[in-house]
Amino acid sequence: MTPPSFPEVHLKHLNAVISLVGIFSAFLVFTLHPASAGSDRILTSTGLGPVRIGMTVPQAEKALGKKLKPLDTTDGISSESCWPTSSADGIDDWLVYVIENGKIVHVEVQDARPGKIPTIIPSVKTEKGIGIGSSKEQIRKQYGSSLKVHDPDEDSDGEYMMILDDDKLHGIFFEIEEDKLKGFYAATAESIMESADCSE
Repeated sequence: MTPPSFPEVHLKHLNAVISLVGIFSAFLVFTLHPASAGSDRILTSTGLGPVRIGMTVPQAEKALGKKLKPLDTTDGISSESCWPTSSADGIDDWLVYVIENGKIVHVEVQDARPGKIPTIIPSVKTEKGIGIGSSKEQIRKQYGSSLKVHDPDEDSDGEYMMILDDDKLHGIFFEIEEDKLKGFYAATAESIMESADCSE
């Protein structure tokens, strides 16, 4: 049996070293940035991941590293001053940004893109672990007396609750149907109180 030549042995060792370096690099990235991926799945009152309330569309696109496109709507909620947009690549299509006067006023997490049947449950949650499908009782338990009931529209079948920051400038709005969370969004307090949803 002919022993392996030096170049063959050297190549095997080199491949092993490259593999170990790759594993170690990945470990360092995870160690130094353990919450980077997770933070993109936590909705706060000021936004989700790199997208913040108050950003323009170009700023949000730069933060996300991809394009946004206006949603096609047939129910009359779009206008030149207020319109919804989402990722142009169709990824995470349950995530909608509402643009009003050129800036993001809502970052919405829904059980499905408007007009579509839900196919997945979004993994996004609030800092207290509330997400699509959470019960009304779970929401009340997590937010307690600071949770406020929001008067629903006359033609709405849902129930609405909100939680405002201490500074009263931002908040999270919850949309409940059949005692389950159907959608929730981060927004400015002003847009929550005015029910800004591009419908006016």
